[in-house]
Amino acid sequence: MPTTIAKSRAEIFDQALADHSGAILHYLYSRCNDLGIAEDLSQTLWAYVHQKFTVEAMQQRGLIFHKAKQTWLDYYRKHSLRRPDLTFTDDLPEPIEMPFRQEPETADEDEALYERFWEIFYPDEYDETAKKVFWLHYRYGYTLQEISEKIGISKSTAHDKLIRLKAQCLERLETLNPLTY
Repeated sequence: MPTTIAKSRAEIFDQALADHSGAILHYLYSRCNDLGIAEDLSQTLWAYVHQKFTVEAMQQRGLIFHKAKQTWLDYYRKHSLRRPDLTFTDDLPEPIEMPFRQEPETADEDEALYERFWEIFYPDEYDETAKKVFWLHYRYGYTLQEISEKIGISKSTAHDKLIRLKAQCLERLETLNPLTY
């Protein structure tokens, strides 16, 4: 008849420490990219495991890793997401004036607005149908189904033209001013 020797709490903790401490340290280091902080967090974790975990919990790798993640998140919240220092003044800043947006009142004004918009992308040449799809979708909020019925193309074609033109426009805008996009 085999005899089972009951391990003490200290032996189980030592076994968990030996089995998981390297992986835990690597995990914490991957989170913060600072070995000193990772070692401190590891010590905090193992102190908590020693004091608060039951013998059964010490034998479950998933619970130890879950607590490691919680330890990291507590540290991150404490050191990274703090409220900035506020200053108070007696003088209020000048309000920011928003530019006046004038909507076109006639079809000719709308056409001129359309032409002015596409001048931003000069000298690039785009498919006229794709430009109409883009304009109707982003300017007026038409769905692709409505656009396909309005222009007379299939919904999938409207979608493909919209996606392709949007990518081309973003690429062009990035080349015009790469710091703002």
